[in-house]
Amino acid sequence: MLANTASYNTAVGFRSLYANTIGVGNTATGLATLYANTSGILNTAMGSQALYTNTTGNTNTAFGDQALYSNTTGFGNVSIGSNSLFSNITGSNNTAIGSKSGTSVDALSNTTAIGNFATTTADNQVRIGSSSVTSIGGITN
Repeated sequence: MLANTASYNTAVGFRSLYANTIGVGNTATGLATLYANTSGILNTAMGSQALYTNTTGNTNTAFGDQALYSNTTGFGNVSIGSNSLFSNITGSNNTAIGSKSGTSVDALSNTTAIGNFATTTADNQVRIGSSSVTSIGGITN
């Protein structure tokens, strides 16, 4: 927190919340988490370089190495897994669970990708599993 004038932030790790100036209510744990954040509020990042390029995005949650790495202004995203939602820049209200899961485009919104390498390609889309998944089963009574 180099030039921080804000309050209610928690930073644990080398260069976490490094550029933060007026962002409040952020939690950054790990090497360079929320590194570029200046005025984003209520973000939570855990894992090396999680939410690294976030500047003004709000209410994002990133768990995993480089989760939501490229996000700058997107808000309301949830990213769990290494490199999940890595390419998201301005998209909002996306959920990705699994290593390298997320969107294929930098500005999609309201998507859900579940499973390693699960990828969404359009707004308002849900994907379960990657192209390697051959069956999604269930049990009925």
